[in-house]
Amino acid sequence: MDRHTSVIIAASAAFASAIAGMGYLYSRLRSQRRELRDNIALRDEERAGRIRAEKELRKLVQDQVADEGLSCKPIGVVRSCYRERNGTPRQGCLVPDGRGVLVLRPELNPIAMTDGLAEFSHIWVIYVFHENTNAARLRGVRDGAHDMSASLNATPPIKAKVRPPRLGDRKVGLFATRTPHRVNPIGLSLVKLERLEKDGSLLLSGLDLVDRTPVLDIKP
Repeated sequence: MDRHTSVIIAASAAFASAIAGMGYLYSRLRSQRRELRDNIALRDEERAGRIRAEKELRKLVQDQVADEGLSCKPIGVVRSCYRERNGTPRQGCLVPDGRGVLVLRPELNPIAMTDGLAEFSHIWVIYVFHENTNAARLRGVRDGAHDMSASLNATPPIKAKVRPPRLGDRKVGLFATRTPHRVNPIGLSLVKLERLEKDGSLLLSGLDLVDRTPVLDIKP
């Protein structure tokens, strides 16, 4: 075998090896493409299933709320300088020095939940009018009891029109006033955040909440 023939044979072998290598790579590429398509299909199927489950869960929650009403648990209670309803200001801005402490439930991890809240000067406090005189059903939430379903779901006798003190004898619709005697006895107050304590409790001023008011939520 001459030198020229040897070169041809070696080149042919190298070419055949390259072709075989390309075939292997092409086969691997096709396999990976199939695997990618399968993974995409599986991901889409899982997403569709998750979306269906979320829709079903939302529908279940909506039906439950429609049938049974809304149940809430307080996040804590306010320890206020106002021990009784009488003497508690109608609005906190009327007595800016009125102070209190919002004590959050320890199992909620107050320190973590209030992280960053100190950046705000004021917060909104959403709470329950637990001292309503026309709401014996609220006895269960006095002193910050956790089960609020009886408080929020019952339908007490509520007057559609009331006489706000500032209007004298003039009556206006309940929703045009701040009366605590509402269809759902929920209040909303804007208070000043003086500081966050080390345990996650909040020192507040400009307060218009009676002592031991159950708090449902706070927002900056």
